[in-house]
Amino acid sequence: MATFMLVHPAWLGGWCWCKLAPLLRESGHQVHTPTLTGLGERAHLAHPGVDLATHIEDIVNALVFEDLDEVILVGSSSAGMVIACVAERVPGRIARLVYLDAFVPADGQCLLDLVPADRRPAMEALVESEGEGWLLPRFAAAPWPEFIPRVWQVTDEADLAWMLARLRPTPFGQFTTPIQVTDPAAARLPRTYVRCTAWPASGLRSHDRARGPHGGLAAVHARRLASGLHHQPGRGRQRAARPDRDGPSRPHREMCSSAALPGVRVSDKHLHRRKPRSPDLGFRRWWWSQPSPAGPAGGLVAVVSTAGIGMR
Repeated sequence: MATFMLVHPAWLGGWCWCKLAPLLRESGHQVHTPTLTGLGERAHLAHPGVDLATHIEDIVNALVFEDLDEVILVGSSSAGMVIACVAERVPGRIARLVYLDAFVPADGQCLLDLVPADRRPAMEALVESEGEGWLLPRFAAAPWPEFIPRVWQVTDEADLAWMLARLRPTPFGQFTTPIQVTDPAAARLPRTYVRCTAWPASGLRSHDRARGPHGGLAAVHARRLASGLHHQPGRGRQRAARPDRDGPSRPHREMCSSAALPGVRVSDKHLHRRKPRSPDLGFRRWWWSQPSPAGPAGGLVAVVSTAGIGMR
């Protein structure tokens, strides 16, 4: 079975994978969900010196101290910057990079370079007015309770309350630190890009670079899904009390039926198992039936189908 390390985006923490991780583990996969410095349960460690380099070190250390190899390293949204740089540091420990609706940086870019130009002034103003000059309190001027239901499409009251209690300001250094991606060994790593088009984020058009020559991304496996990752599928039936036990709902099935990733044959109503072409992806014993909301999970399809827990 596969070893996954799931890296969360800005404002969130390792908590955002609480629905996905149990499903992968039940299928026999090893799953690690570290929280980046200054966020989640590590929010008390935030200080003005925390930047992208700190978060890269967080993930490198998690890989090294856990002595992990052949890892499928998944980054969502801003964590695309993190996983790209981790691959530069320890390419020998990584089996595949997965950009989950994530930014794909070029050498010398910072995350702010990939944010649409018309959004940058508002973000910088928030840092100065509410973040003491070094914290980005949220994505836009609108407060979280207004922004999340409208944009991230989390509308269930219990789900929204669950998220709001856990979101934390992100050190703005994560957005302003330029990166270096020049290691040929990192460039040769296989990659998958998952783009969920229900979130019309123009900044994520950087995923088109996956088809270009930079950084060896020409061989990336890309898939566009007509779904969003901002629902919290299935959590509404048990509310926030036990999100890890809740079963998948219609948004899960819609994402699954759209996710024609290697080793999986899909139809409109069923996700059928098939011998994988890429063993390192860990596709095993997956069967998804439209009439049944339950079923075993596995591989990258599980990432696609269940990662929508407060995602950007």
